[in-house]
Amino acid sequence: MDFEHFEIDDDKLDMPEPNKFFDSLVRNAIDFLKKSVIELEKSPKYSVIHFYAAIELFLKARLLSEHWTLIVSDINKVQKKKDETILTKFKAGDFISVGLKKCIERLRDTCEVKIPVKAVDYFDQLRKHRNKMVQFYHPDYSEITSLATIVPEQWSAWYHLHRLIVDDWWDHFQEYQDEIEDLYGLVHGNWKYLEAKYNEIRPQIESEKREGVTFNKCSLCGYESAKFEDFYGLVYSNSCLVCHNQNNKIHIPCPECEKEIIIKDQGIGECSKCGFETDFEFLLSKIGHYQDPKEDPEVAYCAECEHSEPSVIPVGEYDDEGLCLNCNTLHGYEGQCHYCGELVAGMDLESSYSFGCMLCKGSFGADNS
Repeated sequence: MDFEHFEIDDDKLDMPEPNKFFDSLVRNAIDFLKKSVIELEKSPKYSVIHFYAAIELFLKARLLSEHWTLIVSDINKVQKKKDETILTKFKAGDFISVGLKKCIERLRDTCEVKIPVKAVDYFDQLRKHRNKMVQFYHPDYSEITSLATIVPEQWSAWYHLHRLIVDDWWDHFQEYQDEIEDLYGLVHGNWKYLEAKYNEIRPQIESEKREGVTFNKCSLCGYESAKFEDFYGLVYSNSCLVCHNQNNKIHIPCPECEKEIIIKDQGIGECSKCGFETDFEFLLSKIGHYQDPKEDPEVAYCAECEHSEPSVIPVGEYDDEGLCLNCNTLHGYEGQCHYCGELVAGMDLESSYSFGCMLCKGSFGADNS
């Protein structure tokens, strides 16, 4: 990639007091998120802009914690005089930093930091709406009533970022525990807008109930807005129409007594009647397709959970969807990486020859290795 192959001359890339710059990014992220919550009612446009800025700054801070050069968009294009170094330009803030897409690419590919595909989708959705706010008039956000649309979007993005910070990145962010807890409380203080969203779609829910559709209580927002569906007689799915949380559970008959076994994730389940236990290997052999080693692979790698072995089996009438037996994610598409040729589900592979997939770094990574 562009920052991985460059000549430094006499520049010193080891920066003294790196925590100072990390702290600055995190403090700014916290400040922007607070502003977003405060501005939500009176200035929803600026709430959207500041909320996205906060998300991006938290991600940049995590990238900076690996090395400061990583947040420079293209280190080869930093304009400097003879008596200047890249480091002095960085300290002066005179450089172009990475955007969301490149930031996540570097976290994943260079730093081997896992970020779920679902989280990236929510972050990117915020980015697109932020761009509309900055560059174009956006009619969807012109009135306060649209808060019922804005808040679920922010809620979902913050939910995934908070999980990353607290569960995976706590070693980097634990110094800000009090501030992060305060942010959690602030964002959840917007619960009333989720209620507005629920009330907005409630007639639709009641109408579908009368037609026989089942709605369950959402495990995330708590409203009875999670639409229940049984896909392919194999997956119980609850998709919330308020906060967009989705919860899938695989179900299969017990091979010993025919009692239904519910499998939450990693292929692990237990029959409540006879105690028969399942695991990933059993599940793959039970409902996966036979794989002829002489033919093209049918079981794909999952870009959502990044399981170490192929875990996505084809499902649907025409095998046009995929089900991960490790994380229970239903994927609408899959394809072969244009560089390494592996079958991958849940990932946009259009640029995979250059940038690779979850299993390779593509031609750019190979050229700069």
